Amino acid sequence: MKSKHWRLAELIKTSVELFKKHQIENARLNAELLLAHTLQMDRVRLYLNYDRPLNEVELTTYRNLVRRRLTDEPMQYILGKTEFMSLPFKVTPAVLIPRPDTETLVEWVIETCRTGGKKWILDIGTGSGNIAVSLAHYLPFIHVVAIDVSPAALRIAAANCRENNCTARVHFFRSNFTHENFVNVFQAKFDYIVSNPPYIPEHEFEFLSGGILKHEPHLALRDGEQNGYYYQKIAGAAARLLKEDGAVFVEIGHKQADPVKEIFASHGFRFIDLRRDLAGIERVLQVGRNDRV
Repeated sequence: MKSKHWRLAELIKTSVELFKKHQIENARLNAELLLAHTLQMDRVRLYLNYDRPLNEVELTTYRNLVRRRLTDEPMQYILGKTEFMSLPFKVTPAVLIPRPDTETLVEWVIETCRTGGKKWILDIGTGSGNIAVSLAHYLPFIHVVAIDVSPAALRIAAANCRENNCTARVHFFRSNFTHENFVNVFQAKFDYIVSNPPYIPEHEFEFLSGGILKHEPHLALRDGEQNGYYYQKIAGAAARLLKEDGAVFVEIGHKQADPVKEIFASHGFRFIDLRRDLAGIERVLQVGRNDRV
């Protein structure tokens, strides 16, 4: 008996019903993205080819992608890419998927240092390199030193740097900023220090969505042995590595503004300002040594 010849339209319809049954949000978008990825075409061409049948190789490939999505594997990992600050970024399970919330941090840094001469920025825990690469792309006069403890993450970050033509001004190093001798690696101070550190408290971690818990790197999400552990380490390093008129920008979690303010204040930072994300949640803290930065 010959196997059924599936056409795009009926395959999308069946996939949408399956995704809805498994409570996958944006079911139609999921189906179209996976099918477009399988056929190496954009979604506009899908609509123009609704009567096109799939061959056996295409159908098998698509079914495998659907199975992965039904396990709550994030779409970005399945496609191997995402977009951040309107730029393309490669992502794998070795790195945290860049979130729109983090664009709040990047946009604020861009606003702050858009004018002036050459500046040096330290990106602590660069992950996919989304912050470092975005800053280098939109600020052509800055240099970024981006560090991470994960060799796999640094390989992804370097690939993203090449993809976005920033290799001359973004410098990647493997380093663990929680170690006491971390600051001794650097011979000069920085104009700005930025970071989106792991900040999910232990008591909240188990309540994250299944897709995050099962597929994203816990090292990039979970706070340390005590609440605010990584902010303590960043504040301590910044106290020695930040120029007198510099600023630190860190992403923070829900209701973490006050305790993180106190951490930085205990390390001698007096200037404090906050910016909310598009959802109205306090998302980014800026601190500096002076009253004005």
